[in-house]
Amino acid sequence: MRRNLVLRGGWPASRLGMARRRGVERDQVLEAFDQLVKALTEGVEHMEGAIDLATEMRERRLEGAGFEEVESGIDDPGIHELITTTLLTVQSRSRRLRQAWARTLRSEGRTLQEIADLFGVSHQRVSALLNQDASAGDRRGRR
Repeated sequence: MRRNLVLRGGWPASRLGMARRRGVERDQVLEAFDQLVKALTEGVEHMEGAIDLATEMRERRLEGAGFEEVESGIDDPGIHELITTTLLTVQSRSRRLRQAWARTLRSEGRTLQEIADLFGVSHQRVSALLNQDASAGDRRGRR
């Protein structure tokens, strides 16, 4: 059975080779995809930890523990912080991908309405997305 080599960033080597043969170079969309894949992968790990933590806390509560007892002995970060941080990171990377993709489509001659139809949003939202500084989204997603 043929094993598919996966490169750093989560992309199969076979796909990268195909992209290079077609003349596709690393661009802002591919970089944004790489960052999103990394955030999602880390997010899965964090969510699995949150599931374990929630299960443990639930068991303590079922045993009759009060809230302080349920929460005691839980290492930082707490469950709420873990989930919130993970979701904000994924949201930020997703926003960066959408911005890069919209900019690329626009540079390839697509209209705002065509991009809006592709993304399932209004053309006003696409306009705002194109005019938004890519790094501004990351600053909002951080605490």
